[in-house]
Amino acid sequence: MIAASHGAHKGGNVQPCVDTVRQFSQLEANASLPKIRERAGIIMQLNILLKGYLDRLKQEDIELGIDPIKQLNSATDQNLILVLSEICVIQPVIQRLIDEIVAQHVTPEDLDRGIFTWPAAFKEKPIVWCWQWGEASVQYWRYTQDSFDLRQEIVKLPKMALLD
Repeated sequence: MIAASHGAHKGGNVQPCVDTVRQFSQLEANASLPKIRERAGIIMQLNILLKGYLDRLKQEDIELGIDPIKQLNSATDQNLILVLSEICVIQPVIQRLIDEIVAQHVTPEDLDRGIFTWPAAFKEKPIVWCWQWGEASVQYWRYTQDSFDLRQEIVKLPKMALLD
C-alpha cells in the first residue's frame, strides 16, 4: 500500500529503521509521544478508509495498479473514479505522516496495530522503547532483534538505564 522511505508497508508492517546516531531515554521517548500519538491516530483512521476503498475495488474485481492516478485518468465508471480519487488523496497523506514520524527517529513498526519504537541502548546493547496505540505512555522495551510480543515492562530495567 504505502512505501515508506525507511521500509515497505506490507500488511500493516513497516520494517524497523536502525538509527545508530540518535538514542532516546525513556523520558525523551515519552516527551515525543504526543506528536507521535496525534499522527498515529490520523494514520490509523486513514488506513481504515484506505482498506475500505481497496476492499471495494476487490469486490469489483479491480486490481489497484502501481500508479492509481494513471488508472484514475483512464477510468470511466463513476464509482471507480470516486474510489480511485479517494485513494489518490489518502495515500500521500499517510506517507507524509509516516515520513514526519521517521524524521523524529521513531519507527512505525505496525501501522494497523499502532506500534511504534524509539531506539535506545542498555548495557551497550541496542534496544527499543515500545508503545502501542491506546497506551498512556512509553512503558515497555525490547531488544531490537525480538518481536513486539516479547517486549517487557520498563520497570524491569535498572533505573540508571531510564535516565541515560
